Amino acid sequence: MLEEQLKEVIEKFGLKDEKAITFGHPKMKMKWILPLPGITVYSFEQFQPFFIYFDEEGITFFPLDLNNKYRVMGKSFVAWNDLKSFNFKKRLNYGR
Repeated sequence: MLEEQLKEVIEKFGLKDEKAITFGHPKMKMKWILPLPGITVYSFEQFQPFFIYFDEEGITFFPLDLNNKYRVMGKSFVAWNDLKSFNFKKRLNYGR
């Protein structure tokens, strides 16, 4: 599903380098846990996935709609000149 949406984002927004885009999401925070006999119920804060595109001008975020098959909801841009620092955490790709 994400691969289809990735292709759609690249075409729709005319992104030049398809290797400069990745999937991301904020760290999920748990709101509460309800342990019941035989089952445990968890509640998380809203999860917002997005694609991130890096180019020479800055970083573009494309938030994805969870209720509509991960369709792109819009676009948000941050110029490199507007950033004071930038950190990322590399995820391990198991099974690849």
